[in-house]
Amino acid sequence: IMAWWNAPPLEFDGEHTVAALSAAWEQQQRLAELREQWCEQGLPAVTTRMGLVRGQVLAGNLGSALRMKYGLVGDNVNLASRLEGLCRLYGVSCLVDDGVRSAPGVAEAFVLRPVDVVAVKGRQEATEIFELVAKIPEDRMAATSSLVFSGDFAAIQERYRGGDFAGALAGLEAFQSRWPGDKPTS
Repeated sequence: IMAWWNAPPLEFDGEHTVAALSAAWEQQQRLAELREQWCEQGLPAVTTRMGLVRGQVLAGNLGSALRMKYGLVGDNVNLASRLEGLCRLYGVSCLVDDGVRSAPGVAEAFVLRPVDVVAVKGRQEATEIFELVAKIPEDRMAATSSLVFSGDFAAIQERYRGGDFAGALAGLEAFQSRWPGDKPTS
């Protein structure tokens, strides 16, 4: 399923990126509830993966007089698809690019953690990717665990990117003991 915000431009009282992240987060939370119910009934565990990108695309009617649809094309559409595919590699449900991370209102409403810097097919430049970890509730204290989780991992990434490989390894080992089962670190 491909969903988009602000194409065509609509009157909207809010930030489209925050709305997109909210939709992704709420879908993942609801699916987790349903997955638990379905597994109790002996049904297979259903998962979804999402890639969110903020940027310009070509949007409009595509096709001919015989067959036409409204859709999107462009580099950012390709990138979103590539991020969705990378979710499987990193064992996460939602990856976003730096455009999403740095969009207005995102830092105040969501916890994102840096995962990696990747080169995706069809792009020359590297893309930093982030995992959607949590939606910050009105009471920020309830998000403390997610903020610590994200902050600890960001510190490891910073050491690694700064060339402090021994410090990054020590931080990673401590992180893995504190957060066992984290897929991107295993």
